[in-house]
Amino acid sequence: EFETTTAAATAVMDWCFNFYNTTRRHSSAAMMSPIAYETAALTPRAA
Repeated sequence: EFETTTAAATAVMDWCFNFYNTTRRHSSAAMMSPIAYETAALTPRAA
C-alpha cells in the first residue's frame, strides 16, 4: 500500500497526532474529543 517505509511512517504519525489524539473521543473526557473537552473547559460558565 505504501511505496516506502517513510511514507508508511508518515501516515502512521499523521493518524496518531492528527486523528487519534485530537479527534477520537476518550472515555476519561466524558466521551468528548480532546479538542472539544478543551473548548468546553475554556468556555466561561455562569456562576
